[in-house]
Amino acid sequence: MQAQQGPETRTISTNPPSSDSPSALLARCALGDQGAFTRLYEETSGKLYGVAMHILRDSRAEEVMQDAYVRIWHRAADYRPDKGSAMAWMASIVRNRALDLLRRPNIETGVDDQDIWEGDTRCSVRRRRRCCVASISWRARSAR
Repeated sequence: MQAQQGPETRTISTNPPSSDSPSALLARCALGDQGAFTRLYEETSGKLYGVAMHILRDSRAEEVMQDAYVRIWHRAADYRPDKGSAMAWMASIVRNRALDLLRRPNIETGVDDQDIWEGDTRCSVRRRRRCCVASISWRARSAR
């Protein structure tokens, strides 16, 4: 579609978002597509991890990421594209989870982060994804 604006011609895209856009992936997650969730994690986890680290500045960002992606999976149908971008929606979930963690009293869980992450606080994306997906499976089974 061409639109005339002054002496220049500007092209305006009327194409829908690509099937790999965060919005499209969230829509597929809302339908229970686990492959879309894995792809969404691969595409967005780096930026969202940066949000969590900016707020927490320590390894608790890993916990926030797991909680946030569980929430994203369960609430994907709540995302409304007309209210903002998918990244902004997910970043607000991460931000709120991080702030919740900061407000929560420090309670010892009995599980050491080293047991979970084998002492590596800079985990690979693949390891974080496996833990996140495993966490969702565990929580879904325990909710029944």
